[in-house]
Amino acid sequence: MWNLIAGPVLSVIDKLIPDPEAKAKATLELTKLHQEGAFKDIEAELTKLQMQADINKIEAASEDKFKSRARPSIIWGCSFCFFYAGFMKPFLEFLALWSGYTGPPFPVIDVTVMFNLLIAVLGIGTMRTVEKKAGQA
Repeated sequence: MWNLIAGPVLSVIDKLIPDPEAKAKATLELTKLHQEGAFKDIEAELTKLQMQADINKIEAASEDKFKSRARPSIIWGCSFCFFYAGFMKPFLEFLALWSGYTGPPFPVIDVTVMFNLLIAVLGIGTMRTVEKKAGQA
């Protein structure tokens, strides 16, 4: 972005200011303005990241049971769905067929959604484990 703006501005400075020393000063001022703007953007981004890190620290220190139990409950829910879809449903259908059951069919659980959710949760847990081994709090 800077290159798109700086090129035309520098060519205007070349045409308007004939003195080489004045051109150098104007170019220096333009560069300073650019750097100050860039530093302000970097400072704003660092401030935003620091604020998010502070919020993360507060949430990590929280004793709220809903925050500390969310990941395990998702894992247990996904585990139950896999257990039902892969073991219980076929076994119950076998027993129903064997005993002559003619009632409604057993419910089907779409495990593709559960699989995606479980992979995401386990991936986040793995990343946290790697961070802990690297010594990050």
